[in-house]
Amino acid sequence: MASVYLASYDSRSFSFKAISKTRKGAIQALTKGLDNHTTEYHCDPDWYYPDSIEVEEIALDTAYRDFDEIFSKD
Repeated sequence: MASVYLASYDSRSFSFKAISKTRKGAIQALTKGLDNHTTEYHCDPDWYYPDSIEVEEIALDTAYRDFDEIFSKD
């Protein structure tokens, strides 16, 4: 089954997300977005913590409840 990767980062004021076909791509896209946010909002360069970026693999056409797949009884 095909899947995508969702990278996310939550700050006190914003929630950031990026989606990619690969884990690495999701992290790179989110990091680029965070860097763009840094420039746009004139943030300190070290305002976010790259180690706090979370990534989850999401299967397409699949339902989730609290981050866990809901399995069919069929």
